[in-house]
Order: sequence, then C-alpha cells, then structure tokens
Amino acid sequence: MESTPDDDLIGQLLADRYRVEALLGTGAMGAVYRAEHVHMKKLVALKVLHREMTHDPQVVSRFEREAVAAGRIEHPNVATAKDFGKLEDGSFYLVLEYVQGALLRVALRGGPLPPARAVAIAKQIADALGAAHDAGIVHRDLKPENVMLVPQAEGGDLVKVLDFGIAKISSGELEGQALTKVGAVFGTPEYMAPEQASGQVVDHRVDLYALGVMLYEMLAGRAPFEADDMIAVLTQQLVAEPAPLPAHVDRELAALVHKQLAKLPQDRSQSAAELGAALDALQRRFGPPSGVQHAAPAPSDAALTSNPTRVDGPSLGNARTEPPPPSAVGPATQRSGAVATVPAQAGSTPTALARGAQELRKTVRIAGTDVPAWVLVVVVFGLIAIGGVVLFTSAISGMRMARASATAQAKEGAAAGDEDAIAALERVKDPSAEQLVALASGRVVRGELGLAIATYRRAIAADAAMASRPEVLQNVRRIASDPVVWSDALDLAAQLMGAAGADLLYDVKLQAPEDSPARRRATMLLQSEAVQNAASPPLRLALSLAAAKKCPQFKELLTSAVVEADERSLAPLEKLTKKTGCGRRGRHDCYRCLRSDSPLEAALQRARTTPAPKLGAVAQ
Repeated sequence: MESTPDDDLIGQLLADRYRVEALLGTGAMGAVYRAEHVHMKKLVALKVLHREMTHDPQVVSRFEREAVAAGRIEHPNVATAKDFGKLEDGSFYLVLEYVQGALLRVALRGGPLPPARAVAIAKQIADALGAAHDAGIVHRDLKPENVMLVPQAEGGDLVKVLDFGIAKISSGELEGQALTKVGAVFGTPEYMAPEQASGQVVDHRVDLYALGVMLYEMLAGRAPFEADDMIAVLTQQLVAEPAPLPAHVDRELAALVHKQLAKLPQDRSQSAAELGAALDALQRRFGPPSGVQHAAPAPSDAALTSNPTRVDGPSLGNARTEPPPPSAVGPATQRSGAVATVPAQAGSTPTALARGAQELRKTVRIAGTDVPAWVLVVVVFGLIAIGGVVLFTSAISGMRMARASATAQAKEGAAAGDEDAIAALERVKDPSAEQLVALASGRVVRGELGLAIATYRRAIAADAAMASRPEVLQNVRRIASDPVVWSDALDLAAQLMGAAGADLLYDVKLQAPEDSPARRRATMLLQSEAVQNAASPPLRLALSLAAAKKCPQFKELLTSAVVEADERSLAPLEKLTKKTGCGRRGRHDCYRCLRSDSPLEAALQRARTTPAPKLGAVAQ
C-alpha cells in the first residue's frame, strides 16, 4: 500500500475539526503538520502516521502509548496531547499543543551553557518529570532531542519535555502493570541508567539519571560517556565513573550532578521533587540566567513539537543530531579506530586507584547474567588496543550469551503480556518468527486482539511452521470468537495456516452459534478449493462424508475411513448404521449397499478411538 503524499493533506479538514495548514516535517513513520482547530480557532501540531504504518502493531502501540502518556500529564513543562484518533483511511493521528522553539540539542551545539541557564533548564525538566511520575509515568528516553526550549519575552527559556513513545505507564486503565519488570533494554545508550542498560528492574529514578547526564552535558559540553560503539557506551555506564566536571563549575552543583550519576538508584535523589528542590536552591543563589543566546529555528516552524525528521521510530521526532564540534569535545572522547576510550580519570590518586580496583572486582548483572566488571572493561580496552579487527573471543562469546539470555527473557515476558518485554521485542529490527509469536501472544493477554492477529500473520508468513504451534492455534481460535475481529482470524486461518487453519475453521463451524456470521463464513471458507487442498486427510474425509448423499458415495469413502477417520467423522458414520429413513414412509434402508462386505464397523471403530485436533477452550 502506498502512503498518501504528505502535501496532499494540506488544506484538508481532518476529523471534522482540524484544517491542515502546512507540513512541518516528515519521516519514515509519518508526518507532522501545523493545523487549526476550526471550531476553537487555535493552532495545533498534528502528527499523522503513514497509512501503511497502521499495519505494524509495534508502531501503532508506541503511537498510542505516546498519546496516553502525554494526555495524562497536565504540566506547563510537558507538551500535552489534546486529541487522538483514527482517520477514515485508517491512519492514526495525534494532536499536540503547538509550541515554537528549538531543541536543547541545538543549544548544545555551541558548547557548554552558562551554569545559571543549565540549572534553570534542569529545574523545569525536573518539574515535568515530577508531574509525569505522579501520574505513574516513567519517560525512559529523556535526552536533549526530547527537550524543547521556547524563548520567553522576559528572557530565559520555557522548557517543554516531548516524546513519551516508550514511556512506562502504571496507572489509570493500565493499573497493575508493575514498574519493576525484568528483561527489557531500550532507550538511548548515552542517557541510560546502569539498571536500564543491563535489563534490570527500573523505576522513576532512571529519569533522574538521564537528567543528570543532560545537566553534565550542559555544563561540560559533552556527555559523561561517549563512544561510537553501543556496547562500549553501555559498558561505561555500568562500570566507569564520569570525569570530573570543569573546575569552574560550582562545587555544590557538581556534587548534585554526580549524585544523579550514581550507579545504584538508592544513591541518587529519590524523587524529582527532591532534585527540583536542590536545583531551586542553586537557582536562587545563581540568580536568573543572563545573556541567553537562543538558537533560532530555521525555519521557525520546523522546531515545533518534537523534531519531525526522525526516521527510526514511530514518534516522528527526535532525530539524532551531529555531535558537538571538536572544540567542544574534551580529551575524554579521543577515538581509536571505531571505538572511544573510557573517559580518563583526571588526577588519579592511590585512593582513586584503590576505589577503581574495588569497582572492578564487583559483578554487574547484564540481562540476568552476573558478569565481572573487569571482563567488560577488558572488552572495551581490547577493542581499542587492536583497532576493532580481532575481538577477545571468550569475552564476546559471553556478551552474546548474555544477549541470547535477554532475548529469551523478553520472549517469555512478552508472551505473558509484560509491557516492558513487549516493548523490547518491538525494538528488534528484524524479529524472528518465534519473537513475533511471543509478541502476538502478549497482545492476546492484553486484549489487543486486532494487533495480535496482524502480528500472527507476520509470524506465519515468516515461518509457516508457526501455524501449527498449539499456543498459536489456541489464540487464533479464541480471537475467532471475538465479536469484533473474528473475521480477521478466520481469514488468517484460510489464507496462511494450512492444515491447522482448516481444522480451526471446521471447529468454528461446529461450535459457533447457529446462523452466526462466523459460522456462515467458516462454512463458506471450508468449501473453497484452497482450504480443502490444504486440509488434512482426516478433515477432508469428514467434509466428504458430510457432503455425500448416496450409498455408493459412502461406500467408496469407507475404504479411506478405516485408516483416516477421527472423531469428526463419527456422526456421519453413525448415521450410516440406521436401516430406516428412505421410501415413502421412511421404512426402507437408505444404505443397503453397505450391509454386506462393508468396512463400516472398522471405520466406526477408528473414528471412536481417534481424537480430533484440540484447539483449546473457546469462550463463546
């Protein structure tokens, strides 16, 4: 399916109330427009998924998650959602408040920010996080690309936190989804807390860590941990200590930043309110920011809402910008080949060395596996020493085992409906059929049956063997009884599931209520040539016995029934034992040709002792 050209929506009235005025930006997932609410005469930012993206359950799920999260938070420092829905062509849309400004990433291109301005920005981010956390929402992907700075007439910045596409939601209609599930690793490596990077239990304190990274970057002109290789960055997050902030940074401020960068969550500020109070005290001492130089958007509308040029995710924003110019990068980011070194520890002392040795003796839990910290450091330094050409085989093998363990945990958790595990599988670029089956099963658990069928379709198209998996059959059969999406399940069974699908259709024909649409459609599909060709011999026999009318037809089928019949053929075979029912008064035997030299009894015995395929309990 081809998507509608982005410019074609300009001038149209969407959802009977949004007049599209201009295209602000576009990406692989969709586009962002400036629109006017025609009844309220108010400008809004309108995100629209490309129509073909609506068939990708992970894209739709993240879009919905952003809508729920952004709509739940009412705070001046959060870009709130105003509306969410589906257009007539099937495309999803999300309406956000219309905000004009520039991303924090743009401001950081010029190097470090004045401490007063950095603290003022961080204080507003902390306030936004406090509102999100109070609403049971953890952002989990906080970074400069998700923070917009809006210039104020009186000076200073108004901060808007954007993009809750991978937010963790734990209240309202999602009450009961725990905040501490294991096995999902997602976010942006440079801003991941250690527990997030290693797939451990996470809570709101991962956002405080990310804010600490951003405040460090605002003050130092670079992130505390940087490398071209994701594993190297994650390794540093797990075991390395950040280099001290520049000497001119206020000691109290530097201490607060390093507190947020603590490896253990309990060593950080314990709430956004606590961090905000500390920042507020610093802000009063520093006074208002002076000489704020705003990076003007070009064109101005291009910076509205989140940056719409992102092409790697459904939120349509947060394009990764170029790194700061070399002059803004400190010596800790010197590069050797394709891998960056661990940040140098300035002013090493015997005490610092002893502390480092103690840290290296610890173990770090990665994806459920305890890995010595020194092994991770060996991996990083080994890559640097040999230019990334030859790897330390044993260390990399261990990392691969850890990743395999994480994948296995994600599959298991996703199949059980765990939100974090589902999100982890959604991030897999080319998921296997096994992973798709787990993802679809989780959708069923969560009641997202339409998305589940779409995902099962992808899984079976990738590997036809998935169609005969018991859990797949049971879930598709369950969906076939749903009053809304039953037809999608029947079509999947007929088109892709082969013999297992034919068995499923027959089961619906038998169990669905009389004259129900599902029963009529299942009966029609069973009569199609494609389904009958795909059906197993026992099912073809049962269908043939049900369709036969005359005694010679039955006699011919009995030869096959002796070796192929199962319990689905029992009823039509038992009918053949009756010796009345024909003639004017119904006194004559309808099947006289079977009374001598007939394998009817052998066929009946076969049907009585051979069970039909079991599709699990079906809710009617």
